[in-house]
Amino acid sequence: MVSVSVVQVTGHFVSVAILERVGLGALCDQLLELVRRVRQLRLDANEYICLKYIILLNSGTQLALSCGNSPATQSS
Repeated sequence: MVSVSVVQVTGHFVSVAILERVGLGALCDQLLELVRRVRQLRLDANEYICLKYIILLNSGTQLALSCGNSPATQSS
């Protein structure tokens, strides 16, 4: 039987079976699918960095809008 593991940023390996036991199986599946799709894009390092930057900028915009900090909701 092949053991599938996820590598953490710290370099530690965590078995997918352990993640499923603690209720993170669905999240793990979503992350693995995301990794598969990103690999299909075959991005070079510069393209990957640009994509991360765009995602970071968009996530901040959504956070500001969801918190009611958009210019339209602020009073002068």
